[in-house]
Amino acid sequence: MNLLKKYFHRFMYDGLAGLAIGLFATIVAGNMLETIGLIMGGSIGQFIALVSSVVKLLVGIAIGVGVATKLSAPPCVVVCAAITGYIGAYAHDIMKGVHLVKGSINVDKSGEPLVAFIAAYVTVEIGCIIANKTKLNYLITPIIVITIGAIVSFYAATPIHKMTKAYREAIEWATGQNEIIMSIIVAVLMCLAMTLPISTVALAMSIDMTGSMAAAAAIGCCVSMIGYATASFRDNKIEGFILQGLGTSAIQMPNIIKNPLIILPTVITSAVLSPIAVCLMNMTSDIDAVGLGSCGFISQILTYQTMVNDGISRNIVLIEILLVQFLIPAIATWFISEFMRKHNFIKEGDMKISL
Repeated sequence: MNLLKKYFHRFMYDGLAGLAIGLFATIVAGNMLETIGLIMGGSIGQFIALVSSVVKLLVGIAIGVGVATKLSAPPCVVVCAAITGYIGAYAHDIMKGVHLVKGSINVDKSGEPLVAFIAAYVTVEIGCIIANKTKLNYLITPIIVITIGAIVSFYAATPIHKMTKAYREAIEWATGQNEIIMSIIVAVLMCLAMTLPISTVALAMSIDMTGSMAAAAAIGCCVSMIGYATASFRDNKIEGFILQGLGTSAIQMPNIIKNPLIILPTVITSAVLSPIAVCLMNMTSDIDAVGLGSCGFISQILTYQTMVNDGISRNIVLIEILLVQFLIPAIATWFISEFMRKHNFIKEGDMKISL
């Protein structure tokens, strides 16, 4: 029983913390660099934007290293976890035969973080057991753990791909409903997706979101990040606010598993705010703005460009973005979370993050 608790803690807290570190070092840092490149412009800006594109493609490797270091793996196992993390991230494409084409790597997306995490975690746990058992450690350990990690990633890729596909189909179903229902469902599902170790950008790209649907999705993503940052301010203070509000709300995943009720402030806010913004304020957005939330402010920049190009006043667009993607989510989630704390649905420490 104690052994089970030990591995549960390693998986739920140290393992998922390593996943979050990998996401921060790639997706979050990459989006920040992309914003800096857009602002700077010129040859330097183009170089920074190019670097950001490369950084975001290395998510599997970063997750592998993050998980391995958080679990205090030996150096050899850390390297193996980086390899299996990469294999896991692109396992579905590798199995389809589209990742390696005539000896060249074909990569146009960040990969699947959840499969990368599972592959890396299994690699580390097995690696920690067999590492340093023999003088041939640096030969035997990589062969065994990389093989096992790759097998695990290929087996995990199919069900996770099916899960993501089902999630995508639920969003696609919403597109056939009236605008109010569509905006509610899309915003809530994207809000929830932001806390899951899946690629929300890839999810949005697979549906080809545009116009009001893209606006609803962008709102859900922003509410998730700003909402968790605000609702958890008591537990995490300003550092946690910045990490979640500008980084990723996925670091709340261990807390959500412990107390699922903490999702309610963001879900309720998304469901109420999205139809107001889409149906009454006529907000629109672009597919490239979806799945990012407030990370790097790229979503806000692209939403601004889309609405201005549609002929809406620049000042009105700025005010709407400020209200809908920042101020209202912060205020609404704070009030809901404080109500829940008052009635003990959320307790002190329930939203404390640990990296």
